[in-house]
Amino acid sequence: MVKGQSNWSNYYKSKRGNIEFGMLGGISFYVGDIVTSPLAFVNWRPCGGANIRFGKSKWWNIRTSLVYANVAGDDALSTSAYRHERNLSFKSSIIEGSVTGEVNLLGYEPVATKKKFTPYAFAGIAVFHFNPKALYQGTWYDLQPLGTEGQGIPGYGQKYSLTQISIPIGGGLKFGFKLSDGNYIAVSGEIGVRKTFTDYLDDVSNQYLDLKLLEKYNGVKSAELSVRTDEYFGYPVGNNFDVTRGSPKSKDYYFVSGVTIAYIFYQRKQRINFYN
Repeated sequence: MVKGQSNWSNYYKSKRGNIEFGMLGGISFYVGDIVTSPLAFVNWRPCGGANIRFGKSKWWNIRTSLVYANVAGDDALSTSAYRHERNLSFKSSIIEGSVTGEVNLLGYEPVATKKKFTPYAFAGIAVFHFNPKALYQGTWYDLQPLGTEGQGIPGYGQKYSLTQISIPIGGGLKFGFKLSDGNYIAVSGEIGVRKTFTDYLDDVSNQYLDLKLLEKYNGVKSAELSVRTDEYFGYPVGNNFDVTRGSPKSKDYYFVSGVTIAYIFYQRKQRINFYN
């Protein structure tokens, strides 16, 4: 060692990456047997939530989210004459917890001088709880306990679970902004669809059931909320029970889209002194 040379050296341990805590505001809607198009704007509802992003690479990050969404549909808002006569409607809140992976297509370093903007894509897994309700004679009724398509009757299957799994898929744009020294925020906007494995977000999926059978096993309210054509015409018209109430061929989807504003907790490089 050269005389007078310090025997201390500096070593920089890389801790690149960031954690973002964000709040979401946006819209939610669903596509199923009552609403058949995501462009049916009259059925869009507000949603909100919170999420945390964990990023150690500019190319990808992990996100955990908790979302409260609302979905609804009403045959009266359709342009189909048959669906007007069917006269079914519902609303449901959805509570969703998810874990998704995000791929930053251009790279993303929100507190650096470059790469503060990127489009991104995401996919993952979610658990959600829902509870379809219908308004009847001024009162909201939970539909799942009523078994409006015969669920719970011997030979017609069990009542569907109100807690299900979905697959979130989507994409968006994200930006990083400097507020002041050491303070950064990220703003992102995204569109996301949730593929579910249930056809009962709206409580509609299959055949009409004979009303006498429904009344016998599931009660009068089950029959009244299963067939609502009489309400449309204003008098009893009878029902052809060979006609489908819904279509079991495809599952329901719900969508969550909006803007997230997040505060960035940046992990800077850490200097470590050590003795030679």
